[in-house]
Amino acid sequence: MTAQAIVRGSGRDQSVFRRTMGRFLTGVTVVATRDADGQRWGMTANSFSSVSLDPPLVSICIANRAASLPAFASAEHFGISILASSQQDVAMRFAKPFEDKFDKLDFEEPHSGGLVLRDAAASVVCRPYARIEAGDHLILIGEVLECALSEEPLLGYGQGRFFSSDPEAEGGTRAPRPGREVDFGWLIEGDGGLLLRRDRGSGKWSVPMGVLREGGTMSDSMLNAAKSVLGVDIEPVFLYSTVDLSNERTCYIYRAVTAGPLPSGPSWGVFGPATVPWSELDPPALAPMIDRYFHERSRDEFGIYLNLGGGRVARLSEERPWSEAAAGGE
Repeated sequence: MTAQAIVRGSGRDQSVFRRTMGRFLTGVTVVATRDADGQRWGMTANSFSSVSLDPPLVSICIANRAASLPAFASAEHFGISILASSQQDVAMRFAKPFEDKFDKLDFEEPHSGGLVLRDAAASVVCRPYARIEAGDHLILIGEVLECALSEEPLLGYGQGRFFSSDPEAEGGTRAPRPGREVDFGWLIEGDGGLLLRRDRGSGKWSVPMGVLREGGTMSDSMLNAAKSVLGVDIEPVFLYSTVDLSNERTCYIYRAVTAGPLPSGPSWGVFGPATVPWSELDPPALAPMIDRYFHERSRDEFGIYLNLGGGRVARLSEERPWSEAAAGGE
């Protein structure tokens, strides 16, 4: 057996610390509650642990920067849903900003504010037992009031990847699936500008993005993701850019058109080159891509940018929606 290299570092080295903690395989949960105004809040968490049998206690860690922190800090009850292996899309939805994370999901509420998924592998409803400030997180300890469980295979997480506890999954191996987390984004024009979406928690702006949803093909999954974010069907025109959002996530961004009116409201805006909130874009890597888009759009000469290695741009000779290319036999 070949000896494996050991990576060492100080506990203050956040990169090494994160990678070290990632070696500990965990389950995946969705934690949910209501605030004083009745608004539902939820997040994905793998920092879940049992604490005590008598009384029955569990704990969850919530980042101080989380938009949902005030709701959990004052909640009378909260629910923890332990996800099944088929619920990776639910985990991704609650890990990222969505207009309504609870939309079309079946939650029950045995105690006011104690929201749990009906089809989770298991769930507990808690009332707060203790709240402990610890570094950049709040440790929320809950006393368990109710439990529910099924025999569904569990969704696991380790080294930045999801995996299944089902021994028949992944060709009989329990190892995490290879690869990075993948998002999809869309460059959509309206009223002479580009559609951007604002995160309600951070106040930052971004192009509309979503994670893969269920679908018969990869194209169907991407179209379903766009519909869940935008509320309307889209027609992709071409892949415009790939952008690394972090060390674990890459976003494939398409130029696209919608089949209906653009979404509106406080979370949406259409911006031209002079009005884009450049300093409020998240991640910052979107700024040069959007700037390039406006320059190329003014000439109707587009290129596909890959920020891999040194990065490069491949020019396009024409642009046509997928449906037109398919009709032409391509």
